[in-house]
Amino acid sequence: MQKTLSELDVYDLDDMFVRSHKTERALPSAIRKQKLVAWPEYAQSWQSYGWEDFNPRPPRPSAQDVTNFELCISLIIKAPIDDRKIIWACCASAATSKSGLPNWSKVGRLFSRSRTWAKQEYMGALIRMTWILKQKAGDEPACV
Repeated sequence: MQKTLSELDVYDLDDMFVRSHKTERALPSAIRKQKLVAWPEYAQSWQSYGWEDFNPRPPRPSAQDVTNFELCISLIIKAPIDDRKIIWACCASAATSKSGLPNWSKVGRLFSRSRTWAKQEYMGALIRMTWILKQKAGDEPACV
């Protein structure tokens, strides 16, 4: 069962924003790089002999993932600019980490603050986002 936008809680928003950032990373680049020759991917090092681990590219996002990404972009535009920055920085940190959780120290350094400030500000931004969504309570279904 899908929730409406006014029914989304902090955990739903957190999950939705992290998945949308992963989708953004999987989308093709805006500038197409022409290739005249196709070479296999290999490690760019003078010590490369072929026994390094191969890191495949992420799979292409589905149509549902792109729809969720567009919904997240339309939601984050409604937030104040400071909230946008902290939400997107935490989602970028969570999307690139192996554990799936943001690296609070790294996010704190990005804003020249402490890691506890980063976590509190992120949770506060998500709570303010839920308030914004409840004020504009519409019956638009969320793609969660």
